[in-house]
Amino acid sequence: MRALTSLLSISLAVAACGGDDGGKVTLVDASPVGGNIDAPAQVDCLLPSSLGSVTPSTQEGHFAMSMGETTPDNYYLYADLNADASPDVLLIDLYKGFGAFMAGFPTGPQAVTLTGAEASYDSCGACIMALTDYTMAGPTGDPYFATGGTLNLTSVSNTSIAGTLSNVTLVHSVIDMDTNVTTPHPDGCSSTLGSISFSATPTAQTFAPGSRPRLKINLRHDRI
Repeated sequence: MRALTSLLSISLAVAACGGDDGGKVTLVDASPVGGNIDAPAQVDCLLPSSLGSVTPSTQEGHFAMSMGETTPDNYYLYADLNADASPDVLLIDLYKGFGAFMAGFPTGPQAVTLTGAEASYDSCGACIMALTDYTMAGPTGDPYFATGGTLNLTSVSNTSIAGTLSNVTLVHSVIDMDTNVTTPHPDGCSSTLGSISFSATPTAQTFAPGSRPRLKINLRHDRI
C-alpha cells in the first residue's frame, strides 16, 4: 500500500489558456416534503464540464528516489490548465511497480488506457488528475481523477517527461487518506479534457536513508 505524504510548495507561474471554473450539476431529492418533491438543488462544480484542448504556459517535472538508489520510483509533472488567479493544475503522476508500470517504466513510447487499475489512486501506475483552484495552501476540495482516456508517453526518464493526453474523463473524486482507494464524489461533477501535450526536463527529489520516497501525495497540501 502506498502512503500519502505531504506536498510542500508550488511554483507554477500560471498564465495560460483554458476556461473559467464552473459547471453545475442538478441533484434531485425525491423524498416528499409536505406532499411535494423538493426542488432540485444545484451544485457548483469546480471544473467546467469540458476543458477542451489545452496548451499550458507553465510545466514543471520532477523525479523522486530514496537516497542511495540509482533509478527513480516516481516521475511527476505539473501543467496549468487555465489562467485563473487560482488556477486548475494537471498532475501527471507516474509510479514504478503499479498499474501500467508494474514491470518498470518504459524505455520507449507507451500508450496507457486510463481505466481499470489506472482509475484509482491505490492501484494506478499512471495517475492523472486535475487539482482545482490552486493556491499556496494547496488545491480547493477533492481532485478530479482520470477514469478514461489515453496517456501517450513519448519519454519518461531523468532528462525528459513528455507525451500527450487525449479524450480524458475527469471525475470529481474522494481519495481515502488511509488506503488511497478512489471513489466518485457524491456531487456527481465531472469534466472532459480533449487534449494536452506536455514536456519537461525533470529535477531530482532525494530522501534521507531509511525514509520513504514520494509514494503518493496528500492532496490537501502543495507539491514537493
